[in-house]
Order: sequence, then structure tokens, then C-alpha cells
Amino acid sequence: MNTIWVKEGISRDDESLPPDEEELSLEGIDQKSMPGAPVIISPPKDVSFAVGMESLKLNCVVSGLPATSVTWRFNGVDIATDSTKYDVTSNSLVIHELKKSDSGSYSCIAKNIKGVANATAQVKSTGSNMIEFGPTNQSVVIGTNLMIPCEVSSEYKHSAQLTWFINDEPIPNHGNPSLRLSRAPNGGLLIKQVGPDSIGEYRCTVRANGREESASAYLRIIERPQMPTFVRAELINTTLPVKIRVSWIAGFDGNSPIIKHTIEMRVLGPTQLWSDWEVVVDNVPTEECCSVLIDNLRPSVTAEFRVIASNRYGSGKPSLPSANVTMPQQPPAAAPRNVAASARSANSIIVQWQQPQEELWSGDILGYIVR
Repeated sequence: MNTIWVKEGISRDDESLPPDEEELSLEGIDQKSMPGAPVIISPPKDVSFAVGMESLKLNCVVSGLPATSVTWRFNGVDIATDSTKYDVTSNSLVIHELKKSDSGSYSCIAKNIKGVANATAQVKSTGSNMIEFGPTNQSVVIGTNLMIPCEVSSEYKHSAQLTWFINDEPIPNHGNPSLRLSRAPNGGLLIKQVGPDSIGEYRCTVRANGREESASAYLRIIERPQMPTFVRAELINTTLPVKIRVSWIAGFDGNSPIIKHTIEMRVLGPTQLWSDWEVVVDNVPTEECCSVLIDNLRPSVTAEFRVIASNRYGSGKPSLPSANVTMPQQPPAAAPRNVAASARSANSIIVQWQQPQEELWSGDILGYIVR
């Protein structure tokens, strides 16, 4: 059987074909699998960004066979693939920590042995043009050191006056030792050992040539969760076996989601001293917060409970203990031990035994029946 290719735009009226010949059109064929010069299917688009953005992504989706290589240029200069400033993939370019100087022309160049295709997008900064790279909202772990940037554009660098504020209060040029704040040579603000007193809004203001511009950001700290509150232990004896329900209210998560709660218990010993705390439920998932049933407790035991919350940065302080709760008494779980009987006289017998082990009493032993 012969196959005849029909070019799009030529109909049967334009060329006579035998009725038993088979037609094959290009329509419906995946052009990605067809050999030829590269084709940019989705070119990068013009975009604007705010100075201080963490990242910006430009797409460039390419097809072509043989294999196509993709490179990027910024204002006509090749972008290195191993740069920490950029992430280059086969179909995108990601720009990190955007500054005013990142404005310009970005070109995507696709190349194979069949040819070259390129597309260009214009990337522009918006807002400030005196502050090259200003502060951005951040969440940092308590106790770490932090540099908040405020980089002045080169054309204003020698004439600008830079002032920092925290919660609208000016920070002296020499810093603020009580808040562990100091000025960096590049204009940034260094915070040593970020703590609760570091939380707030930080603003840098640049004045030059009669102009003034500001950039601000909010700082919050990430810490271990605060302790849960209102921990309650409640006896549930409507069904058997008897259980204890421990409930609580979750505390502040430390600005990082709580991943689990841990339940600890201690019991009152025969000498009226409390035992050490021990874990009875190691992982209460967040979706089951904030209640759990405790079972398999010994009858007559008196116990109290506390709860500990954890996030990815560790476990917080334990809650205050619940009020103590006592399990109901049950018949002893074991018989007396080492029972022995011996004749005391012609008409009397003495019976002796040892009481069961204390942990098997299931309550206070009130007496014994001898049969």
C-alpha cells in the first residue's frame, strides 16, 4: 500500500489521488517529536517586581529535535548555570533576592543542530529607586543572629543619610546594645541572638538630595511551642474497661506548626510520694488535638497528667499537672501466696499466708476469708 503525504492547504480538488490511496495529514501529529529547529512554545513574559522580593520565575518552554540546549542572557551577557543568584532549568530561570539592578532584558536562547530560536522579556523594578535592596518580612529561630539589609543605590550611596527604626523608634547610628542591635558597614542592621524583644517592624529610611524613601519589614521569631493550658483528667466509667480522658488547650505554636503532643503521667506511691514522670502516649497527632483516652491503668491507682507540645524546632515546656484522678478499686488480681496450715493443738489449726504483691491488690485489702 502506498502512502501519500498531503501538504496542508492542498485539497483533493488540487491533486487527483486514486480512491484506494491513503492520505496522511500533519494535523494532529505531535510536533515536539518532529525533527527540526527549536520552537519556543511558551516564551518568557514581561514582568515587574518589587525590590526585595525573594524570587522571580521566568518560563521558557521549548520543543525541538534533535536535543535542544537552552541558555539565558541578561542584558546580552550569558548567565552562569552555577550562579547562586540564579536557578537555571531546561524550561525556566529563577532570579533570587531581587534588587533594582536586576531590572533589564532577559533572553532565552534555544539551540540545536537544526537552528536557533530566542525570546526576550523585559523585567522592571517598581517602587523605590534609592534603596537597592531593602528589608523583607522574615521568621527566624530564636537565639540566631540576623542581618537585615538596606542597600542604597550606587548613584545615592555617597550622599545618602540612612536611618533605622524599630517600631517607629529611631535606632542610634552606633546601635542599641540593650536590644543587641548594631549597624553594619554596608548600611544593614545586625541583630545578635534574636529574642522576644526583637519582634516588630524594622524600617530603613534613606534621605538624599531633598528626597526620602523608606522600606520596612516585620520580624517574628520561631521558637518551641509554649506549654498547653487547662489540662484536665476525667474518669470515664460509663463503659468497661474504665478509661481516663485527658484534655487540654493548645498553647502558642512558636510560629511553627505543632506536629504532636506527648502525654506524661505520674502515680502516687504507697508512701504518698509521687513517682517520676513517664510517657504514656508519645504521639498525639495534631488532627486529634486536644483530647486522648488513657486505658490499661491499674485499679485504685491515683495519677495525674501533663502535656508537652512539639514543633519542628523541639519540645516546649510541660504543662502544669492536671488534678489527680483515682481509678476505681477492683477485686485483687492475685490470690494470697505461700498458704500453709499446721496443727497447733489437738483441736486447732494455724493457717498462714503472704499477701499478694502490692501491684496486684487492685485497691486496699480489707480482709481475708479462710475456707
